[in-house]
Amino acid sequence: MLLAFGCGGGSGGSGGPGPFEAGDDPGRGTGTLRVEARIESEPDRGETSVDDDAMRTRFEVDVRDASGARVGGARVVVDSVFGQVTLREGGCGRDYCGEQSGYAPAYALEVERGADYVEGVRIQSPPWHRVTQPDAGANVPGDEPLRVVWSPTGADRAHVETHEYRIELDGDPGSHEIPVGGLRSRDDRLEEERIRVRRERRLGISGVLESGTIVVSVRNGIELTVSPVPNSR
Repeated sequence: MLLAFGCGGGSGGSGGPGPFEAGDDPGRGTGTLRVEARIESEPDRGETSVDDDAMRTRFEVDVRDASGARVGGARVVVDSVFGQVTLREGGCGRDYCGEQSGYAPAYALEVERGADYVEGVRIQSPPWHRVTQPDAGANVPGDEPLRVVWSPTGADRAHVETHEYRIELDGDPGSHEIPVGGLRSRDDRLEEERIRVRRERRLGISGVLESGTIVVSVRNGIELTVSPVPNSR
C-alpha cells in the first residue's frame, strides 16, 4: 500500500524536482485510527549544522484505536528522498520510533494494521536555516538585550531558546530580541551559552479518528560566550 517515491535529488532541494516537492497532502484512511506524528531534526553534532546533510532526524508516531488504547503490531513507515524507514515499536516515549541521517525537503507517512490504514500523507518541511546574528563563537554582553537573526523563514512558528530563556513566537519572523537576563552569565568570568532556533510546520491528517497531526521541526543554533555581569551567579 505504501507509495513508491524516487529520490529526485538531495535534501533541501539541491537536486532536480522530485515527488516530494509537490506540496502537502493530508492523505486518506479508513477513519479507524488516531495518528499523531512528529519529525524532529537537529544537528548531528553540537549546536550548529553547516548544511542540511549534517543533521539527524527522529521520527515519533503515536497510533491509537477508538478507545485511546495503543495499537501494536502496526506497520508505520516514513519516506523521504533519503529512503524509507520502518519504525520500531517503542523506545522513545512514543508508540513507534525511528531515525534517519540528513534533513529532507519533505516527508511521507503511512500507517497500516490489518484492514485499518492511513496513507498518502505528505508534508513539506520548513526550509533548513542558519542563525546569522550574532556570529558563532562571539562574545556578547550579558547586561544588554541580544538580537538573534535567522534565515530563511517560511515556517508556521518558531521557538528561540537559551539556557535561561525560552519563547514560542507568533509565526516565523526571522528575528527576536532576547531580553536582559535571558543569557546565562557569571560575575567573575566568561560564561558559555548557546542559542537554539527551532522552526516547525504542521499539517492535519485526513482519514483518521477525530483529529490527527503531523509536525516537522528543524533546529539549528550557535554557541557563544557571555561577558561577566556584576552580581550575577
